[in-house]
Amino acid sequence: MPTYVVAFGNTTKIEQLAHGMKILDGHEPSDSYVQKISQSTSLLIMGKDVGQHLEGSNSNEFFSGWMINHEHSSIHLGHEGYFASKKFDSEMDLREKEGAFLHVKWDEKTIELTHDCFGLYPILSFQEEDFFVASDSLLVLSKIRSMMNINNTVNGRVHATRSWGHGLAQCIMSTKTIVKGIEYLPPASSIKVGVNEHEGETLVLSVTKKIPKMPRFFSASKDAYEEILTRGLKEIIGPIKAMEAIHGIQTCLGLSGGLDSRVLLACALHEVKGASKVSVRTNTHSSSKNDLEVVQILAEEYGFVFNQPDSTFDEKRGKGRTMVGIRNPFSDWALTNLGLFDMMYVYSRHWNHPTEIDLGGHGAEIIKGTFGRFSLFRSAFRYRTPMKYFKIRREINRALRVLGVPFTSKNKIQWHHLCYKSAIQNGRTIPRKMVALRPFMNKYLCSYGLHNPNNNLLSDLLIVLDERMASISFDDNAKNMSKQYIRDRKKELGHVDVTEVASPYTVFGTMENISNGVLSSFRELGKDFVLPPGEQKSMIMNKTSLIWTRIHDSSTRKSYLTPYTKSLENLGKEHMYMPVAGSQASKILSLSMTDAVQNESMEDA
Repeated sequence: MPTYVVAFGNTTKIEQLAHGMKILDGHEPSDSYVQKISQSTSLLIMGKDVGQHLEGSNSNEFFSGWMINHEHSSIHLGHEGYFASKKFDSEMDLREKEGAFLHVKWDEKTIELTHDCFGLYPILSFQEEDFFVASDSLLVLSKIRSMMNINNTVNGRVHATRSWGHGLAQCIMSTKTIVKGIEYLPPASSIKVGVNEHEGETLVLSVTKKIPKMPRFFSASKDAYEEILTRGLKEIIGPIKAMEAIHGIQTCLGLSGGLDSRVLLACALHEVKGASKVSVRTNTHSSSKNDLEVVQILAEEYGFVFNQPDSTFDEKRGKGRTMVGIRNPFSDWALTNLGLFDMMYVYSRHWNHPTEIDLGGHGAEIIKGTFGRFSLFRSAFRYRTPMKYFKIRREINRALRVLGVPFTSKNKIQWHHLCYKSAIQNGRTIPRKMVALRPFMNKYLCSYGLHNPNNNLLSDLLIVLDERMASISFDDNAKNMSKQYIRDRKKELGHVDVTEVASPYTVFGTMENISNGVLSSFRELGKDFVLPPGEQKSMIMNKTSLIWTRIHDSSTRKSYLTPYTKSLENLGKEHMYMPVAGSQASKILSLSMTDAVQNESMEDA
């Protein structure tokens, strides 16, 4: 997610870094801000329009992204929207807030970085004695380390989890990354960097990470179940209605045949007179045949058309919004995902400002407790040697300890999923689409699900909203609810009041306050992943094979032999789904950021 860099510490090193970044092609002065904090320390922030917000101002804060404040029923867009929130909630704890954002605050002695409740705006960082750097891109940080003559030593401790083929291992599985010294900050956390000067000569930084004990942070509400449903509906519907009301914005619901997206459809249609402003889209691929059949039935029943061409393109373009083509899509993918998230979602364009707002059921697995009964032993031991299993187990144990979750916890993998896989995967679209609605990534509802994994909360929400919609068959018969069950359950939930939950939240700031896209000054850092002309699949296979030949450490080769073999097998299939087929190759490509791979130029790949 290469949208920012924050560096703090020794003024000489900050100037060295600023100089190194500025000489890169495509740098825009408005994308950087440098401030001398004291005689010996300076601050560098690189981000979209950061110079425009901070140059000439007296502010010691920077905010990037967007935030939901349920306490005040409000949404805050960009830097300006954030400062509007401080007028009526100056003491708010940002770690409690949803959305996707990074907040930076500093004074003469300290700098503090905070991100959102679910960690959708990632923070990765490394520190030296007198120098601290953070970013949302592992590739960018590895290049900065090289620029500052710091070695990128491969972190052998994570080999077991990084080379594991399970879906949970498509993201990093602990705070440690493949580059030794670069660490990931879990959701709802902050980093504070302070200055300690000894006798005015040696600058030493102290770095403190404030990571909550997750079971306490996501503590279960003592509210009655009916109150949980009512408040949950308010906090889901309010932001959806707010986005619908913004002129020139199109909210796009990804509808399947399952339960999660149907709840969102019911929310979008709740108390709607006439056609809904939400655009419905669904997958028409043959592999999603069951989904398509269900969506067709829903469309006929509720009178909406799905997968309609965008008839408002000219209107959006006339509002200062343009579609930006990505010159080197695979390079942008590497800058965004390499070493963090393995699936290869490669895109060729995006809007310059948020214009099409995706509405999806991401996070529903947390509410439903999908991983509450997940057995690490059955999943990790069955196909691996005991030694490899114990290495995976040890790394996950360390990852859980950071979160305050004991390894003996029955639903430990649910907590792990919340803070690693869910956070990273659900935030992967940030560079291309900074604003996306994930209503189920809701602290109140997820807290209930994390402590009550065997619940019917989502199906109850659907019944309360629309009995008829709940009675329509799903893509899997096991999910179907009989009309009798729906009637009986509706009577049991009769105290849930849905008449006052549909008020849209108030929006502060504008979408023009937010810019999509990889920071242009970072693109030179991804040049090793610019693919030459040709068929993308074969180019990725060639690059993967080239990197493999440059790994001479026998232990590393042994750890990643299976991912390498599977990468060639998957990419060699005629009808392959690129995001999945490329995930094993991604594990090999990420090693190129470290000294495990010889340093020859990769441009001949």
